[in-house]
Amino acid sequence: MMYRLYLRSVGTVSHAQNFTADDDGAAVAIAGAVFHSTRAHWDSYDLWNGERLIVDTIAEKLDRLAEQVERAAVAIEETILKLDRFATDPELAARIKELRARH
Repeated sequence: MMYRLYLRSVGTVSHAQNFTADDDGAAVAIAGAVFHSTRAHWDSYDLWNGERLIVDTIAEKLDRLAEQVERAAVAIEETILKLDRFATDPELAARIKELRARH
């Protein structure tokens, strides 16, 4: 099967490369190996098979970042909630409960 690897630097495609692989698993392994061996030049990549997106490392990074932000926000909000003047704030307590439920 034919795949296209887009190597990105600061979100912009810096290089695109077509290659063949037996299946998606092999293509993902090849793309990952190329990216990791040349990662000094790129900050992310995505892999396509025709119009089908196989891997998008930018989206994965954003998902991980969003999870980190939520965990940090919960920790800070829990600390604030322990302060006397915020201890009875129902909105803050509800937000913390909602964020905890996601993790």
